[in-house]
Amino acid sequence: MFMSTNDGKNENLGFIKIAIAIIAILLEVLCVAGIKYIDACQRGDNLSSSAATTEATTQQSDDDIDDTTAQTDTNDTEEQSVSAGDICDLSQKTGLLHKDLPEWETPDTCTDIKQVANAFDEYVLSASTDGLTIPTNGVSEDDISLINSYIRQHLGVASSYVMVDGKCKIDIEYDDQFFVYRYIVYGVPIPDDNERANALYEALVEMLSAVNMEDMSDYDKELMFHDYITGIADYDYAALTDPKDRDAHTAYGLFIDHECVCEGYSEAMNLLLTIAGIDNYYISGEASSGSNTDGHAWNQVCIDGDWYHVDATWDDRGDNGISYEFFNVPDAVIGTNHSWEDGYWPECTSMEANYYEYNDLYFSTQDELVAYLSDNSDEIGNKVHVVVGDYDAASYDFSKLVGILWQGGKCYHSVEKLSDDYTYIVLYKN
Repeated sequence: MFMSTNDGKNENLGFIKIAIAIIAILLEVLCVAGIKYIDACQRGDNLSSSAATTEATTQQSDDDIDDTTAQTDTNDTEEQSVSAGDICDLSQKTGLLHKDLPEWETPDTCTDIKQVANAFDEYVLSASTDGLTIPTNGVSEDDISLINSYIRQHLGVASSYVMVDGKCKIDIEYDDQFFVYRYIVYGVPIPDDNERANALYEALVEMLSAVNMEDMSDYDKELMFHDYITGIADYDYAALTDPKDRDAHTAYGLFIDHECVCEGYSEAMNLLLTIAGIDNYYISGEASSGSNTDGHAWNQVCIDGDWYHVDATWDDRGDNGISYEFFNVPDAVIGTNHSWEDGYWPECTSMEANYYEYNDLYFSTQDELVAYLSDNSDEIGNKVHVVVGDYDAASYDFSKLVGILWQGGKCYHSVEKLSDDYTYIVLYKN
């Protein structure tokens, strides 16, 4: 049988049409894949660009942070304002995301409040949500009543407790920061219906994503957190007499409302330092100003193996700017006007990471201070703050000191002696 010419042409055309259809399908698949790949690369480039173009400084202002946050990734969904890319990028900067949660093991027995507090900390990190029962021996109800002074503040609080048959049963109340911390460090998702925790998380990501902490020292991280907190917060005096204003006593009040009391400052420092992998404590004690003594909160921080006190609340001078008077000071210095229970928190004796010692602004003698002012008079503006070790009111000539810096105009000075070898001095001109 012979096939006509037209039939052969039609058969060839059929094959050609089928081939074209197959090629078209393949091209469509490849095109979609390519678009997805390019989009993924662009998202990655955006994140990398954000990190590369952000300048990490040890004294970054609130305005600096606001400016740089605009460089973070904006490819978010409506359901989640912070993308997975942001989380991974944040992980690289902090080095802490998705650590393994510790496994809980009930201790044989706890013989003091320290062990009870440590057991509490380990338990809540195990992702457990129920109440905690701890075997105790020699631990009184008075001891247990102090537990919230000893547990890690970002992990929650003991809302109630009862002592029965040598055991302590503790009910746990989780704060917003607990869910945020566990998400950033351990990857445990924040419940969708927890609007406060999600808002706090977004505020932290906005701040942390604006800087690249990968190559920063622990000192520089701490200083950055200190300056950010004191820069955005206003002390909420009204909250001191308003028992309903609970947010002012929390990190949420600082990061979201930008108004808080000492507990908010200290919780915020505790949360940021912990996320950055810097060992620290939230300290609950008392502080004295003049003849008044009130409850107060601040932090202890471990820098290069040594422990220090840092009080961001007292370093926030409002319209007068940021002070570093209480940035990494030893017990002997802060103990002048702060008090706390001895025996639980680490002893602080070093001055190595003190702000003024670290930045060569600590002077043993008045002659050293005079030399510094003379050498740097052209670079000092209308204010300078230092610490001296030999202060004696009768021997210090402040007219000479301000005369080195400024000729004419009204010049002032303030002095606060905290110990025999630590006197905070501010010289300024209106």
